[in-house]
Amino acid sequence: MIDLPKTQDALREPEVWNNKWESLCKRGVFTPSLVFNHEQSKTRVMSTTLIADEYSQLLESTLELRTVVGGRYVLFGDDFDSNWRSASQEVRRRHALFAISESCSVARNLNDARAQTSDILTLSNLCDDGQTVVDLIRAMLPDDLSSVCRDVYYYPNAVWDDFKDAKFRSQIPEKDKVVIEYISLLRTKLICEHFLNPVHFMIADC
Repeated sequence: MIDLPKTQDALREPEVWNNKWESLCKRGVFTPSLVFNHEQSKTRVMSTTLIADEYSQLLESTLELRTVVGGRYVLFGDDFDSNWRSASQEVRRRHALFAISESCSVARNLNDARAQTSDILTLSNLCDDGQTVVDLIRAMLPDDLSSVCRDVYYYPNAVWDDFKDAKFRSQIPEKDKVVIEYISLLRTKLICEHFLNPVHFMIADC
């Protein structure tokens, strides 16, 4: 059993909390199989219908987040891009840490979802250069902002995507399929939550 960094520590001790997460991620302990088994154990006593309802609620909130990020980027994107690229690595790091800790403090499931984002939500990936965050935000922007977007952008992750494809080909129960989709969506929501922060406030302080 892995002792995950606690949700309440994300804002109370962000540096310590983040170091624990990054250490676990570097060790490669969060395999797709482990993440799936962990989530599966939490839903063992739940019906497929109840899990599907939770997935639907998560989908709706994630789509709303993507729309909000897109709208703010339309308004402030040019300034954000310029300020983020020209900011020092120290400034980018400060904002990125704040955004990660804020996002993960919202709920325990978002905190735990950091186990699925070690390819994106690390301070070195977000801060070592000024282009990575800009590219990541642009990748998830909706094409149409006239209404709440109706499709999710999933950041690719070869290891997880291969695991998911293999599971679906093996004709697993419908309940397990929903669990896997839920895991993928939760990863996406955490990344969206993180990028909602920089677009909202970094533009004024870089």
